[in-house]
Amino acid sequence: LDTLTSGLSSISRLPFGTKVAPQLADAQMERPSASQLRLYEFEGCPFCRRVREVATHLDLEYTVVPCGQKSRHRDYVKKASSALGKTSPTFPYFEDDAESVKMFESEDIISHLIAKYGNGAGLPEPVDYFLPSTLVTGWIPALLRFGKGSSVVDSVVEEPSQPLVLYNYDGNQFCRLVREALVELDLKYISKSVGKGSPRREELRERAGATTAPYLIDPNSGVEMGESADIVENLFRTYSSK
Repeated sequence: LDTLTSGLSSISRLPFGTKVAPQLADAQMERPSASQLRLYEFEGCPFCRRVREVATHLDLEYTVVPCGQKSRHRDYVKKASSALGKTSPTFPYFEDDAESVKMFESEDIISHLIAKYGNGAGLPEPVDYFLPSTLVTGWIPALLRFGKGSSVVDSVVEEPSQPLVLYNYDGNQFCRLVREALVELDLKYISKSVGKGSPRREELRERAGATTAPYLIDPNSGVEMGESADIVENLFRTYSSK
């Protein structure tokens, strides 16, 4: 049932979050390190989703700081909200150290990413539908997934010293299952986008022997593995007290 509803969630958002813009497929652009680009978000948020879809489109590597309900990371976003003059925090929230940028509002974040890291690419096609589509189909994945990836479980343990690494792309139903677990366990991770057409797929092939996503690397335990069900089981066994 998990795979079925996740698959239907991906279908509801097609063609977004599945492939890299042609302008980026062979580009040799200087990009900030993943530690310099930080997205504070959670899987069940439709406005966070469209930022992740653009990250796939632009083939970005960035740090995800999960902020589901009861997350230990929400206090930081609350302080950032106050510093920027907002009355209350919203999600997503984004920081780009390379450009000295801190911002809320998904449309502003997307505009920044396209302008700085798009290499001439625009919004994902169909361009005129991408932003309005959030109001039409953006809520469907959260509904189909019964709110999974929106709140932190009570049994989380202390956050590990190093972020995990996940090769994934937003429109993949198996990657979604892993991202949901990372939100529920409140675990920071580096997202390495490997949408269709991504040059990073060769990096994944060299590491894992295949280009299949998701693929997780845990530098804290030394574990590397594919297969979403195995990854989720390992994550809860390692980072949950139950």
